[in-house]
Amino acid sequence: MVNKRSHQSSNPAKSRRHQAETSQHFSEILTPGNFRQISLGWSKPVVQLVLDYLCQINPPTDCDSLWDLSQLAIVLPTSWAVRRLLAQLAEKARSHGVVLLPPDVMTVGQLPERLYSSEKPLANEPTCLLGWCIALQELAYRDESALRRLFPHWTPSPERQRWLTLAQSLAQLRYDLNGGGFSFHDVLQIAIQHDSQFPDRGRWETLALLERLYLETLDREGLCDVAAARFEARSRNSCCLDRETLLVGLVDLPPIVRQLLGQVRNQITVLTVAPREFSDRFDALGCLIPECWQELSQCVPDDRITLCQQPADQAYAVVRFLSHLNERYGIEDITVGAPDESLVPLIVDALEHHGLPARYGPGRPVIRTSVWALLEALSGFLEQKTAEAFGSLLRHPTAERWLARQIGRKIDLLTEYDTWCSQRLPLLMDEHDMEREKNSVKEAWQYLWQRFPPHTWTCVQPISECAERLRDILLEFYGPVLDTARQPAESNSEAKAETLEVCGTIVETLGEWLQVPERVQSALGWQTTPGELLRWVRSHLASTRIPAPWNGPSLEIMGWLDVAWDDAPVTVLTSINEGFVPSTTQGEMFLTAELREWLQLEPSARRIARDAYLLSLITSSREEFHIVVGRQDTEGNPLFPSRFLFSCDDKRMVKRVSRFFAGVEGPPRRPPRWHKHSTNRDALAPPAPTVMVAFSEIRVTQFRDYLACPYRFYLRHVLQLGTLSDDVEELDPLSFGSLAHRVLCQFARSKYRISTNPDEIAEFLIRALDHTIEKILAHTPRPSVPLQLEQLRERFRAFASFQASHAQEWEILHSEYTPAQKVTLVVDGEPVTLIGRIDRIDRRRDGSEFLIIDYKISEDPAPPEKTHRRRQESVVKWVDLQLPLYRHLAKSVIRCTPVKLGYIILPKDIQQTGLYQAPWSDEELADADATAEEVIRSIRQGIFWPPNKDAEGQFPDLFPILP
Repeated sequence: MVNKRSHQSSNPAKSRRHQAETSQHFSEILTPGNFRQISLGWSKPVVQLVLDYLCQINPPTDCDSLWDLSQLAIVLPTSWAVRRLLAQLAEKARSHGVVLLPPDVMTVGQLPERLYSSEKPLANEPTCLLGWCIALQELAYRDESALRRLFPHWTPSPERQRWLTLAQSLAQLRYDLNGGGFSFHDVLQIAIQHDSQFPDRGRWETLALLERLYLETLDREGLCDVAAARFEARSRNSCCLDRETLLVGLVDLPPIVRQLLGQVRNQITVLTVAPREFSDRFDALGCLIPECWQELSQCVPDDRITLCQQPADQAYAVVRFLSHLNERYGIEDITVGAPDESLVPLIVDALEHHGLPARYGPGRPVIRTSVWALLEALSGFLEQKTAEAFGSLLRHPTAERWLARQIGRKIDLLTEYDTWCSQRLPLLMDEHDMEREKNSVKEAWQYLWQRFPPHTWTCVQPISECAERLRDILLEFYGPVLDTARQPAESNSEAKAETLEVCGTIVETLGEWLQVPERVQSALGWQTTPGELLRWVRSHLASTRIPAPWNGPSLEIMGWLDVAWDDAPVTVLTSINEGFVPSTTQGEMFLTAELREWLQLEPSARRIARDAYLLSLITSSREEFHIVVGRQDTEGNPLFPSRFLFSCDDKRMVKRVSRFFAGVEGPPRRPPRWHKHSTNRDALAPPAPTVMVAFSEIRVTQFRDYLACPYRFYLRHVLQLGTLSDDVEELDPLSFGSLAHRVLCQFARSKYRISTNPDEIAEFLIRALDHTIEKILAHTPRPSVPLQLEQLRERFRAFASFQASHAQEWEILHSEYTPAQKVTLVVDGEPVTLIGRIDRIDRRRDGSEFLIIDYKISEDPAPPEKTHRRRQESVVKWVDLQLPLYRHLAKSVIRCTPVKLGYIILPKDIQQTGLYQAPWSDEELADADATAEEVIRSIRQGIFWPPNKDAEGQFPDLFPILP
């Protein structure tokens, strides 16, 4: 990763230009603060400018074997700039054949604590948080009303998480004010100086008291926090440096850091990255003067800006711009800036789709990694004990493999779980609910329950024991990976490296909680649960990231604050919109606008100045750059162009306003996943049928699928594709209908089938329903299921009234009828077996007529004519053959006796319950048979293509493949 790029070798013209510029003169600027300040200009990327400067003041020579820069310290804005400078120094030394003694290169965040030595050890973050909790509880004990002045909705509560949330808000406020060099007491004094009747005086007096109690807590342990250590170093004038230090491009230093640097001004050289003529826009330390940087230093040309409608359009605008470079640059010479992180997956997808490997340097937050997802999923199940939480855990690949390993045999556990959920609809998975279960899901649940008993997860215990349980989980699931001695050097090393780093970070954070002094813990009298400690650790790790691994040359994608300090000659910037460039910040609840003005804390003006400077730096230092502006974010919210794009003359501004707020322009949106006949290279077509199987039988219900869409028939019945999920909150229409069919079948086979008493029939049906659901549903089903069952009971009562009347003329002869012998259709001399089950066959009591019945339990079922035939272009065509083909299945029963076909409908509107007969003539039924024969011929010939666009929405189980 260090030797990322070498521009000299990739382009001879650029190499010559670079050699000419290395000898440029860097001009020194006189500043009023006695800081030595040098202007580097911005004709090249910052890292290149710094390298040129170092070569000018201490050049490597071919006659000397050592290039000694160890007496220098260099402070850069970002860790990426640090890595790039060290890489360039190493490359420079290699090219001159010398050994490099590198300078001490650090980020601006590491600088303050290098300026002083604290007299007391610094308290870690958990200790500081608990220190604030102690202060809050002590204040609550003394005067609850004072605490309500700060937090009006505060009420006494034993919940530890509530205290920690309040503590975090106070810690954040102290951190923000520390940057300005203020304590809570300082703010109070300054506010009173400006307004003796300061209206928030009571609140700030309370805050000052809390701060004093907090510092006393740390002092009793012989500790202090970072803010106190910095204030102490400032007041004692005790800062020092052990070598000359270069401050490079530090344009937004907090006041407290500037005050500390003022004590070592003789050892500081400030390197400003801007032309000399801009020297009056910087102060003595090279920080921006905000009012001088409220717009760009120069107008961005129109041809460098692309406007896009959708987020995906921005990603493809990047690809389009790169294609226009005509391979003049390698992928390592290009950087993509992504101020909106939610756009990164789209950019990576677009680049890799076009064969460009991409890497998002900042990587992922720890709390969005696979390891953390496992911890949270396990915690969720052990605390909630629900089927949904168990499913979330089971869907984690590591957990699924672990559970399958415990069972000890090859099994598709996830499929079994999804099937179980869709059939049983469980809500809970505790000991009581799982007692009657007998399947692989029960085995997996049992192993988990025994290895991690929920009571050990939810009971209160010392922090040390909670931390030990969390570490035990990591060892249980990731032991083979963590035991690197047993790991062969094989594939998947990237995933293992991330796992090792994430586990190490989590264990390190747990260690910080274990380092909280015993007296601090005992002062609170707190114990906790492993789940609660996990939430504390999550808060601690919220901003911690795992950098992306380097897997060879790739195109770098960076956040907004990193991209300006990269040394690539080509930069594409996305999301140059308000809210991203310039960015927005959330206001602090205690710091009003008036108070910020008194404290000279103007984060908004400084932030706008910083972003204007960074954009000016990028547009001035790159050989090629392009700006992409979006109109919508990834959540569909409207976006506005960045104000910086209107840093131009009035005439051009009018044109840009018209352009930005008129119609859509830019690259076309990415085509949909399946695009039928597109010649666009980006479009995908559904894969054509390739698998053919011997065809000897067909279910009567499958004809409907083929008539609707031969291709979807192929997916569903030839490839056996479909959707299976545990995401069920209620009985789906199919399950609801199946349950009703089971009960109606029991009725049709009982002695009550001849009853003409509606109450007797209804009582049997409801009793049979209760007995059936006891067998097929979980002990505690999903909350909506009892409501559905009550609706079904109402439908059965309505059916009972219908059946009592119907039974006076008709008797039930068969229920769930399947012919004993094969029933075949002979098509073109070859037989095909018809398969099906008839819900019910009735016979008139005088034996003169049969009635073939199919139950319909849907919300708003239609009569047979509407479901089986449809008018298409003035011709009535068959779209379903189920009832007509039932004639063939029932032939051994009805023989030559006249037969009618129909539905018994049990709809949501119980007033419409009853028999709906089909009105088809013999000619129409013969036409249905001919249609069936034509379907069979087509299937035999393998005619499944193309997909029928009119069938969209009719096959929900295939939606993930084809809408």
